[in-house]
Amino acid sequence: MSTGTVSTTHDDHDSTAVTSPLPQPRRIWRSIGAVFAGFLTIAVLDNLIDFILHSTGVYPPLGQTMSDGLFLFALAYRTVDAQSRSPLELVVMLYDGGIRFVSEARDADERKDLIARAVAVSKSLAIVGELRSTLNLEEGAELALELDRLYDYMMGRLLDVTTKRDTSGLEEVQRLLTTLREGWAQVTAAQSPPRP
Repeated sequence: MSTGTVSTTHDDHDSTAVTSPLPQPRRIWRSIGAVFAGFLTIAVLDNLIDFILHSTGVYPPLGQTMSDGLFLFALAYRTVDAQSRSPLELVVMLYDGGIRFVSEARDADERKDLIARAVAVSKSLAIVGELRSTLNLEEGAELALELDRLYDYMMGRLLDVTTKRDTSGLEEVQRLLTTLREGWAQVTAAQSPPRP
């Protein structure tokens, strides 16, 4: 730590030199940056958890109000879950939701239920879009670019289901999401301490 000399004078007495640590501007900015990053992380995780809960059907669709009991549950769940989940675990949860909704779209297609298929494809698209938006293309290098291309491809295949009525992409997207989920689950397990 850098120190400096602070001189003090008391009435008729001599100046006394006291050595004390002086705050360094660089450390202050680093501390401010850390606090800001903490708030930003909380905000991002909070919104990500809300998105997951809306996408998986725990929360009602956006725009609909929640009952008081559901609102209280949501508040408690968000508080506990945000504190107990790592960002990697949240990514795995997104993959789980995506796989589930693609499976629902396939089931709806077999039943010829076009509305249910459209809703499930829409939810799948939202999750793949969220996965894509979380990529850090600047720091993620080649892996982030490849995932971006893959997510773009999956979104195109899901859009084909709705616009071209080409349902062959559902099985392919489900297979891709499952493979990616397995990879992220392995990374998460390797980096996370075991849960009690």
